[in-house]
Amino acid sequence: MNRQEADSQLRELRRQSSRLRRQLERRADRLAEKSLMAIAPTRYIQEHPLKATLAAAGIGAAASTLAKPADLAELARHFPLARDLVREFTQLSSEKPHD
Repeated sequence: MNRQEADSQLRELRRQSSRLRRQLERRADRLAEKSLMAIAPTRYIQEHPLKATLAAAGIGAAASTLAKPADLAELARHFPLARDLVREFTQLSSEKPHD
């Protein structure tokens, strides 16, 4: 192997390493976001209000079209995170200062 081939292989390895690093960073960010949502829903809602609102709206819409009121209580019992997200968002939106 000559110098030029070695340099070419080194550049390729650096490109691959950089690509893998970016992929790992994206995965770590996604995992951190999911962990934050599970561990601290209030903070997640504060940092991602649109996502939290859409998630709560989607859960509410799906639940209201698919279930009877008695079933919704059962659903909330099985999915406390969704219930907590809705409760926290409601509380945050009522505490938000109005200009």
